[in-house]
Amino acid sequence: GIGELYSSGLLYDGPWSKVYRVRCGNSSPNDAGSYALKVRSNSASDACAAENMLRREAQLTREVRHSNLVTVLSAQLDRGPCWTLMPYIEGATLRQVLQAGYQIPVVHAVWVVRQVAQALAALHEAGWMHADLKPENILVSASGHATLIDLGMSRRPSNSQSAKASQHFAGTLEYAAPEYLLSAGSVYFGSDL
Repeated sequence: GIGELYSSGLLYDGPWSKVYRVRCGNSSPNDAGSYALKVRSNSASDACAAENMLRREAQLTREVRHSNLVTVLSAQLDRGPCWTLMPYIEGATLRQVLQAGYQIPVVHAVWVVRQVAQALAALHEAGWMHADLKPENILVSASGHATLIDLGMSRRPSNSQSAKASQHFAGTLEYAAPEYLLSAGSVYFGSDL
């Protein structure tokens, strides 16, 4: 349970969730931690929506397994506090890499894009869209392995009126496909691309 985990530091503090690096209680105090614990942010404007994002991420990772997708190892979703536990992934987000001014060689950039495309293909094949693809949601290790994270806004596409983006937009405006913002647009797998 969560009581057997000890925080090694805050990794992310967002509007919906907080992510901590944690270690097991029986590990050495010098062990930096090998897990990432995501909990609903107390400042989330909509606690129900934030908890639903945790549930969706856990459900999706039960249905879809891929080496370039984050995996939820354990979760507590039926009572508070809601949380998910994932492996801690060494590396930096693609956003951090770009902000550091690192010039990614073309061959490495293509490799990262290919891995993200493979993760998206696995999601799409299982009937899911990521729905919030952006540099902050791509972790890149020192070896170049890319992992697509933050699956809480994932959804199943639909051509029905209920899928009209203007009615249910959630994500990052700067990276949203036009159909997310147009009342006449339907969200579909290509919207991730």
